[in-house]
Amino acid sequence: MLLRRLAVLLPLGLCACATITTSPSQDLAIATEPPGARCEVHRDGRFVGTLEATLGTLRIGKSSRDSVVTCTRPGHRPAQATLRPEFNPVTIGNVLLGGVVGIIVDASTGAVSRYPDSVQLVLEAEATPAEAPPVLPPLAEPPSS
Repeated sequence: MLLRRLAVLLPLGLCACATITTSPSQDLAIATEPPGARCEVHRDGRFVGTLEATLGTLRIGKSSRDSVVTCTRPGHRPAQATLRPEFNPVTIGNVLLGGVVGIIVDASTGAVSRYPDSVQLVLEAEATPAEAPPVLPPLAEPPSS
């Protein structure tokens, strides 16, 4: 009887392996060329966080949805990168040990997914207007005879 109770309670005690062994958030290193850009992260149109100047690290919540990093710097065109979440292999522990309850907990906290650890963006310099040729005075018309 005791063994039977342990067999039933053991999977419940091991639920949410990925949630327990990993954080529901992660650090994202952002680098730009040239450095010193201001970057914002959005997910589903909602603000996630800001890095005031690259090179730096921003703590973001994990999710199964794409996140967009947009970096700006005066004198340069904005640059964007889409971060696509990847499957977190720690979640497999829930399938084996925690069952459906563990998977539900991990999915609700975002622990089933993980973004890349870093992103690098290149900001192109804005084109400067070409110098206009000098304006010459109109040619004098020849005297009429």
